[in-house]
Amino acid sequence: MLDRSSEERMAEMIKQRKPLSAADTQAKARILSLLKGEKSGVLFAMPDFVISYNNTSNIFQVDLRTVNVMQTKQDAVRWFKQQGWSDEAICNYPVMFYPSWEIVQELGKKDYIFTTLSPTCFTTNDGNISLPCLPDRRNSRASWRGFFVS
Repeated sequence: MLDRSSEERMAEMIKQRKPLSAADTQAKARILSLLKGEKSGVLFAMPDFVISYNNTSNIFQVDLRTVNVMQTKQDAVRWFKQQGWSDEAICNYPVMFYPSWEIVQELGKKDYIFTTLSPTCFTTNDGNISLPCLPDRRNSRASWRGFFVS
């Protein structure tokens, strides 16, 4: 199940995009140079995720191809950081995460609430992840965004 509040937050961040710092602007240019003259396309691919850029919407997208969502998101974030992007840029630019259709089907069987936002959007100043708790709409127990709850 997709977390609609994160979808709304993502749409708002895109609509009211914060300017990138000088360092993040340079890192974005380096990342886009991987497209080798193309305007959109795949930047990096691993078995568990694919990072691409969509020029029309001016957004980086991470297609998740495994049910190990949190680890895969962290691996993708690590790739962006290796390219020189800050946590702030990854969250606020933003980078959009979404599961493939097959993974949506698997996650739906596990009472999983998925957020399209980066884990960096929930990181505190001391580096810990602080995820808000959401009610699971299918039953009364609480679920963490981005984590399986069993």
